[in-house]
Amino acid sequence: MDTLLLNCAGFDWDDGNTDKNWVQHRVSNSECEEVFFNRPLIVGDDKRHSASEKRYYTLGRTDAGRCLFVVFTA
Repeated sequence: MDTLLLNCAGFDWDDGNTDKNWVQHRVSNSECEEVFFNRPLIVGDDKRHSASEKRYYTLGRTDAGRCLFVVFTA
């Protein structure tokens, strides 16, 4: 888990999620991405929803201080 984000080269939003965060939560994709660059950052396995692909979750803060729960794949 410690090395999961070390090899991250960027973010790739699939077509199904491009606007979903904004429409449902009023959170832009770039604000979601801020969470990964701020500390503290909590990362764990999303075993409950990982039937078809390996998914993870993170809990962290944006640059504006908003606390976000973000689910992602690697």
